[in-house]
This record gives sequence, C-alpha cells and structure tokens, in this order.
Amino acid sequence: MKAGLIALFVIGLVAVGVGAQTWAQFSDTETSSGNTITAGTLILDVGDSFSVTTSTDGDGVAPGDSGTKSITVQNIGSVNGHLYVTIKNVQVTDNPQDVDPAGTWDIRDAVILTIYDTSGNAVTTDTLRNLENQQLDLGDLDPDDGQVQIQVGWQIDSNADNGIQGDSVSFDMEFYLEQS
Repeated sequence: MKAGLIALFVIGLVAVGVGAQTWAQFSDTETSSGNTITAGTLILDVGDSFSVTTSTDGDGVAPGDSGTKSITVQNIGSVNGHLYVTIKNVQVTDNPQDVDPAGTWDIRDAVILTIYDTSGNAVTTDTLRNLENQQLDLGDLDPDDGQVQIQVGWQIDSNADNGIQGDSVSFDMEFYLEQS
C-alpha cells in the first residue's frame, strides 16, 4: 500500500509538471525610450516707462491737469499668466524754493492715478500715496494676446495748493506675471 501511495504521488507530480507546461501564456516586453517632459515658460516683457513733466502750456503740471499714458506688456513665454502691478519706490523731490511755504499739500496726495486692466477696465483710482505698495490685479495675459497696453490715467487734484509747486515725484510700477 505504501508503494502504491508513493507511485500515485510521483504520478501526481509528473502530471502537475506537464500541466504547467501546457498552461504557459505568451508574453512580450517592449521599451518606450526617449520620453521627455519640457516645462513651458512664463516671460513678461515690459515696455518703456513714462514721464509727465509739462502741461499744455509747457510750464509743468498744475492742479486740474490730467492725461493718460500707456505701458506695453507682453507674455513672450508659452504658459498662460495672470498680471499684477505694484507701485513702489515713491520718491519726492521737494522744491527748496517753495513760492508759498505755508502750502499744506504733499505731491503724493495731489497725484491721482487711475490704472486699467488688460481689458481696458479701470481697476482703481486713488492717490499715489494710497496706491504705494498695493498689488493690483490686471487680469489675464496669455502668449496669444500679443502686446497689451496698460493705461495709466493721471491727474493733479484741482484742490492742491502751493505746497506742491516745483515738487516732483517718481515711482516704479513693478509688474508681476503668475501662471494661471
């Protein structure tokens, strides 16, 4: 009986081995090589700055004067972006020979700016003092948009007094483009 069980066990092992060979499946392995991922670019190009030094009579700006200047911006990268601007580094040069030293106005309070977005809509109108270091949302700026004109309206408050005579103010407009 023991010999019969051993023989049956050997036959079972042979059957399993033969069966495993007949149940084999086809397989294949391929390699996809040379795959790359390239990051796009987000590159902001900003045109020249602007200067306002004279009014229509050529003698410098005065209370009530106004105008509009534009700055060209363009996303020359390949990734869509969202544009912001911050007014920074406001610098005042006081006229040491004020006509009326009793004037109370500071030129930062007399200069009022209106800044427009990439679609030409007014984003804000406020004094230069209040706009300093405020980030303003100017909207989308995509590579397909080409050059876009950002309009900056300016005016000298008509209530400004002699405190601003001969003074000048300069400032930076820092544009920031973020992936959208």
